[in-house]
Formats: sequence, C-alpha cells, structure tokens
Amino acid sequence: VKVKMFDEKSSTVKDEVENEYGSYFTCDQKYLEYLQSLFETYLGKDVILFTTDGDAESDLKCGTLSSLFSTVDFGPGTDPEKAFAVQRKFQAHGPLVNSEYYTGWLDQWGIRHQTTDPTTVANTLDKILALNASVNMYMFEGGTNFGYMNGATFGSSFYRPCTTSYDYDAPLSEAGDPNVSNKKYNAIKKIVNKYLPDPGIPIPPPTPKHAYGKIQMTKMVATQPPKTVTSSKYPLTMEQMDMYYGFAIYQTLVSPSLDGQQTRKLSIPGVRDRAIVFVNQARQGVIQRNDKEKSLDIQISQNSVLDILIENQGRINYGHMNDPKGLVNNVTIDGEILTNWTVVHVKNPPNVYREIASDLTATNNKVPAFFKGTVPPLPAGQAPQDTYLLLKGWAKGQAFLNHFNLGRYWPVEGPQVTMYVPASAFKEGENTLILLELDHAPCDQPESCYVEMVTTPILNGTVLYY
Repeated sequence: VKVKMFDEKSSTVKDEVENEYGSYFTCDQKYLEYLQSLFETYLGKDVILFTTDGDAESDLKCGTLSSLFSTVDFGPGTDPEKAFAVQRKFQAHGPLVNSEYYTGWLDQWGIRHQTTDPTTVANTLDKILALNASVNMYMFEGGTNFGYMNGATFGSSFYRPCTTSYDYDAPLSEAGDPNVSNKKYNAIKKIVNKYLPDPGIPIPPPTPKHAYGKIQMTKMVATQPPKTVTSSKYPLTMEQMDMYYGFAIYQTLVSPSLDGQQTRKLSIPGVRDRAIVFVNQARQGVIQRNDKEKSLDIQISQNSVLDILIENQGRINYGHMNDPKGLVNNVTIDGEILTNWTVVHVKNPPNVYREIASDLTATNNKVPAFFKGTVPPLPAGQAPQDTYLLLKGWAKGQAFLNHFNLGRYWPVEGPQVTMYVPASAFKEGENTLILLELDHAPCDQPESCYVEMVTTPILNGTVLYY
C-alpha cells in the first residue's frame, strides 16, 4: 500500500481502516485502535485514515473512532441531508462523503434479479452533489465472482449465497458495457454535468461479443486417486483441514446389524452449506443449510459406505461472519453418532482422466461428474472476444475454461442463467471447457449433451422464491 500512496506519481489520497464494522456485533473500539496503530506503523501519521458505515448513529458509534475520518454509505432510498447529519455528529469538520452510493444491488440465488430505477438513482445523486458532498458509486461497473469467491448474507436464520454475476444493475455491466441501453449511465452523466464540465469524451461502444456456438460435452473420469486424504474420528470443518474453498467429500463406513436393506434416518444438523448424500454410490438426496429438518431417510445395509459431498457455497460477508464450512456438528443415523471419517478435497478438475464413450448414456448421465468439451475455434486471424456461457438443461455446478474457474452456475435456481466469459480466458489454439455438474446432466443422448456460448447475457431468469 505504501508504494501506492499519494505523491507526484500516484493518486491514493486516503486509506480505509474498516468497512461497515459498526454492523458487526462486537463493537470493539480496541480493535479499531489496533488497526489505526498498524496502519500508522507502516504508512506514517500523515496519511488520511477513514472508516465507512451505514447512516445510523449506532453504526458509526461502533464503526469509527474520533481519530479517524468518518464517512457514511447509503443508496437512492435515503434522504442525503438526514444521512449526512448523522455523519456530522461523528465528523464535525471536513467534507461530507458517501463512500458507497448504491447504484443497484447484488443478486442472490433463488431471488429475482435486482434493479433500481435510473431516474431515482440520478435524482438522489443530484441531492448529494447539491450539498457539495463527495460520492463514490458502488458499483459504477459491475463485476464477476469468478472461482469460489462469491459471498453470502444471513438474515432471519436464512442463508443466501450471491450469484456468480455481480452485474449489480450498475451503469456499466460486468462486461464493461453501458448497461440496459445506457439509461442509467446517461441519467448519471446528465446530473454530473450540472456540477462539472463535460469533458466531451464519447461513450465507448460495447466490447465485441462472439457466439462461439455449441460445445459438445463428454463425461470424464479421474484415473488417479486423490493426493490428500484427511482422517478423523469425528467430522472436522473444511477450515480445520485447510480446505478453504470448493467441495469436501466426507466418507465413513456404516456398520449396523441389519438383515438386508433397511430405511434409516440420517441427520446432518451442521451442514455448511449443501450436502449430496450417497450410500454405496447410490444418490439418496440433498440436505441444505436452510432446510428446517436437516435429515433424510436413506437405504442402508450392513457395512454400507456413506459419502456426503459438501459444497461451500460462499462465506457470509456482512454482519455475523463466523461461518466455518463442511460438517460443523456430528452426523447421526437414528440418533447414533457416526465416527471414523475420511475426507477428500475437490477444488479443480482432475489432471489425469479418461473420457467415457458417448454411447454409454446411462453412465454418461450419472452425476456428480466432470464433463469436458472443446470450444469451436474462431475464424483465422480473429482475436478472442467476450461471450456468455448458456447451460440449457444443466442444473448446478462449476465451470472452468482452460483451468480458469469461471464460477458457479445454477440456472434452475435463478435468476442468473448465463455466465460471463471474458476474452482473456481464451488462448491461442484449442480451448477446453470443463463442467463439474452436481445435480443433472442433459446427457441421456449424446446430441443433447452440450452447452452454448452466446452473445447476450440472461440475468433475470425464473426464480424459485420471489
């Protein structure tokens, strides 16, 4: 950070000590004092250190110090005069600052695509600037939660992971294009021009998109055992096993005294966040963190192998953020605690594998599994272009292009249907797409086992909830 500080060659003028810490339950002033001391040790005492919190007095009371510059954040539904009046109670002098002016909002799986009215966004911005306040727009350009880096929220005992797309209905889309026919971008530009001269710079056109077309997918099977297997008597969390992202497969041997196959109740009260249950490799069902009853009737016999594939769906990033993943409590069958677990970490596609012939449709359709395909080549001499991955018929999983993790897909949950694929993820020569499909592959027949790369995003698909 220090080398990027403000001088004649750079433009950093202040550094944020904490962001919305006032929303965290501890309200620990000594923690903030420690952070301030740490910043000053490395950056010196001439640097401007600031905090950002919501516009409630309780937020700033716990989120800042009198020795730090206090700012607020709010969106177009807030009266700027009232919000800045709260800032003034904690920051008597200096500029009024909205460090996060919300131009849109984030999407979460199963909830409708979030949008905000361009006129409302522009009108509130006008009120902010009329007060001679400073403002930072969050977001001005949308983004993408590539890999496993999406966050989640937790409220009213309900866990909500964010989508891979962080398009945010921002003035510029996650691809960097003026969003929704320029309406929000132009509305904001018009207001800014009331207070600052128009530099006369034309709006850049959208980046070119290419429809690469259909990509035939084929199931792939690892031919080498996993390198790392962790063992413990009782389940460990993923973090305790240094498995910070991705999936963990917990396995144990169930040895009840049974004659033949019987139905028993499996309980996983501490699932974080989504579990697919198998007995002797036969899929039994799914248990999710939000389920009221985190149990499942399973078919077992003597010496059955129980596998539980756990997905870390993203960590809570606001409020109460103690959010370990995997199995955080014991697992029971009819109340009896299961012991002697082995765990395998799954984060990336296998490096050594074989492909299954496409005529073996029953095997090819079985999931979870990895599927591999080759992207159709571009015309000779044409540079790679942005595109969107359309997974019609697929259910839920993870996508990789040339070993770059594009993120999660879950079109059956919505609202995000397509995945943004930047031009930078492509390479010269052959481009390989790999899917880790968890729930359903449309591969009953080879001709239906494909995905497409198209030119138009779909972020407002049908959702399960509201």
